[in-house]
Amino acid sequence: MFGVRFAFLFGAGASFGAGALLPEPPPLGADLYIELRSAFPQPWSWGGLAGRYDELFRSDFELGMAAVWEEGALAWARGNQSNVRLLIDMARYFTQFEPAADASDLYSKFVRLLVDLRLVGRAGIATLNYECVLELASNRLGLPFAYSADEPAAGRLLVWKPHGSCNLLPAVSIWNFNIVMTAGGDIFEGGLRVPPPEPSEVRAEYDRGFALPPAMSLFAPGKPTPVAKSLAAEIRGQWASWVRQCDFITIVGARPLFADAHVWDPIVESQGQVWYVGGEGDFSELSAKAAGRAVHVAERFDAALEPLARKLEILA
Repeated sequence: MFGVRFAFLFGAGASFGAGALLPEPPPLGADLYIELRSAFPQPWSWGGLAGRYDELFRSDFELGMAAVWEEGALAWARGNQSNVRLLIDMARYFTQFEPAADASDLYSKFVRLLVDLRLVGRAGIATLNYECVLELASNRLGLPFAYSADEPAAGRLLVWKPHGSCNLLPAVSIWNFNIVMTAGGDIFEGGLRVPPPEPSEVRAEYDRGFALPPAMSLFAPGKPTPVAKSLAAEIRGQWASWVRQCDFITIVGARPLFADAHVWDPIVESQGQVWYVGGEGDFSELSAKAAGRAVHVAERFDAALEPLARKLEILA
């Protein structure tokens, strides 16, 4: 069993159901839009760009974001900065979430499980979430993490963020300046800060007027990435390569969106067994595409951790 490899994919449902996160678990879908409008009235309210698509955002956040971004791209020549502000505000919002102080949240328990079973060197984890709860949980348990690596660095948890992260700030010094994206929707292409700053440091940077958004893909169909697009492509390629070599793939709280081919095609094309945690309705199409290799474990993260632990212990 020494050569057995594991891939884990976490989505928004995992963080929403991870238990005692601070200040609370991140919201889903339409609730995220309501929270952003409350936290950042401009431009996320009626007076701003997003407000003109209020009904669309409420029914489907991804379609609302796509419509807003398209309008911003058309208006770029007029000095439009609204879309840049949308991304910065969203990043600021996601920096607030962290694991429970007593490590009682499910992310902390998951990391502890990998450590106890000595699976760290054989596990690669992708999280589609912009927050950094998983990474913070790992650090606080004494296990540093590595972003964007083909193989796990010794003693580090291998984590990919195919849709970017609120803490992936560009390695430039641009302050209190109105950044305008190009007609193609790009904002910045270049290097990112290494190591990535803590979420609290990201908030402080934006409080001081840092002008560029982090490398975060749009919460929109296809997940286009206006900051550090080439790095996003590299990360997605590494995830795909890892998954295709894995024997067991565990998906927690990630609703299959097969239009996001960079996430789901490698899972479907792999030969590994797929363990799914989420709604049975979401599982049915994945099961059909995975040609009988998929198993529904549980509907919620909290109900899945124990059976996953038993499965992993047998394979460890």
